[in-house]
Amino acid sequence: YRLDPGTGQTSEIAIPVANANPRAIEIDSLGQPWVVLGMPKKLAVMSADSQWRTFDVGMYPHSLAVDRRGKVWFNGHFTHSPELIGNVDAGTGKVATFEVPAHPGLGQGPGGPIPYEIRVGPDGKIWGSELLGNRIFAFDGVTGKFEVFPLPLPHSGPRRLDVDAGGIVWIPSYAANGVLRFDPRARTFTEIPLPLRDAIPYIIRVDHASGALWIGTAAADALLRYDPATRRFESYRLPSRGAVIRHLAIGAARSGLGSIRRITRYSRANRSRTSTIAGQTPTVGETDGQQDIMQPERSGRPSHCYGHLRLQRWSRGAPSYDCVTGGRGTRFR
Repeated sequence: YRLDPGTGQTSEIAIPVANANPRAIEIDSLGQPWVVLGMPKKLAVMSADSQWRTFDVGMYPHSLAVDRRGKVWFNGHFTHSPELIGNVDAGTGKVATFEVPAHPGLGQGPGGPIPYEIRVGPDGKIWGSELLGNRIFAFDGVTGKFEVFPLPLPHSGPRRLDVDAGGIVWIPSYAANGVLRFDPRARTFTEIPLPLRDAIPYIIRVDHASGALWIGTAAADALLRYDPATRRFESYRLPSRGAVIRHLAIGAARSGLGSIRRITRYSRANRSRTSTIAGQTPTVGETDGQQDIMQPERSGRPSHCYGHLRLQRWSRGAPSYDCVTGGRGTRFR
């Protein structure tokens, strides 16, 4: 389904694959939705002209993540001998797979560690979780090396983790009703209990604009927000009873769509505001020439500039600005 937040209208989009079994969606830098198709063992992508391409990945994929090099990563949900992750090259369509180090107890026989989540860190490393294996792992696509980290709590049930801008991995401890913070540099875990009893955290997503975490629960009918800076939680009750939050998305920051769409000038002289749509190509190095307050508006992520707003670089739909205040400034992307 496609939802237009402006109108509230939804439209159904057919996937041209029999028994498609869509499980997860991620948006790439071109705004194209990539979809996991479980039982058909495929990934699919829909282009701007609503045409679909599919890619056979040879396993039941459960989750996917898009990196900055145009590769779409997936995991083999039921693979265990060997356990596999892989990627699809969006340009060539080539599929590559990589063997995760075998789980010491669940690598053989029935069942398996159940690969669950897959995410891309700020350094390009691929992070994954094992629901039953009680491990997380990192894969370096450049060196081809894995690192595996057993969780400190037995039977944590890690599901949908995320990685913040500093490389910290945040893990929902599904069975232990908490959050685990993992620092890859120090190789240390920190346990953070939830403020709600038996909330059962399912998914964590990082808001890269604020650094806060949003936590979807499976048994509390609530969405939690955690601020790592203040170590405080906020709870937001859902209107539906029996809600299970399996997926979350924070604006468009992770999809590459968080570009500046509008610039609003707040004039100090007459206390008025004017807006300009970033639709035409302005001149690189150009400034507005006024000491007003600028607010580049991006997909719900406003940023403030108290001074000159100067175009630093232009690409269609994704300009980069400098905020110039006495020779110092903050770059907006």
